[in-house]
Parts: sequence; C-alpha cells; structure tokens
Amino acid sequence: ICDFIFDDGRLENIYLIDKKNLMRNKVQIIQQFEQTGSHANRYDVTILVNGLPLVQIELKKRGVAIREAFNQIHRYSKESFNSENSLFKYLQLFVISNGTDTRYFANTTKRDK
Repeated sequence: ICDFIFDDGRLENIYLIDKKNLMRNKVQIIQQFEQTGSHANRYDVTILVNGLPLVQIELKKRGVAIREAFNQIHRYSKESFNSENSLFKYLQLFVISNGTDTRYFANTTKRDK
C-alpha cells in the first residue's frame, strides 16, 4: 500500500499488488538489464510485479564461489539499488546461485521513511 496525496489534499491508498485477485497482477522477467550512470551495472535476472522490481537474481558459473555472487549483490546495493531515484530500492528478495548452491535473503537495507 502506498499513500497518494492529490493536489486538493485528499489522501488515497494505492495498492501496488492485488492480493485478493492474484491473477490481476502482472509478472515480468528481465534478463541482463543494464543500468547506466555513475555506476554502470548489468543485473542478471530481475522479477517485476506490476512494474516494480521485487526480486533480484545473481547467477554465477558452476565452480565459482557463491560468495562472489553475494559480494556482487552487496556492491550493487551500495552503488545503485538504494540510490535516491532508483526503482531497485523496492527490491524485497535477493537470490544468488552458482548452479550448485543457491541462497536467498531479504533486502534489509535501512531506508528513510
């Protein structure tokens, strides 16, 4: 739920995800999304729900330490995910895998509210 304030001062709740009618939500998957700017990054797989990126997946080749995927997500988080104008600040879940081991963890970055 997001609060939206109209020009006339009215406050209305906007529901970003329809929990009652799940079929009305739109799920999209983006592969190799490239972000330009002060930190150019290419994200492996992003899952969007109703246009908002909610899950970020970082994939490494088999044999590469899963820690490398974690470190890359951590770097992305510092450089661009949580920047002021980034839609990626809405990420809720990270998934990392090297083809053998897979882990997931919540985005626990503290945000100003």
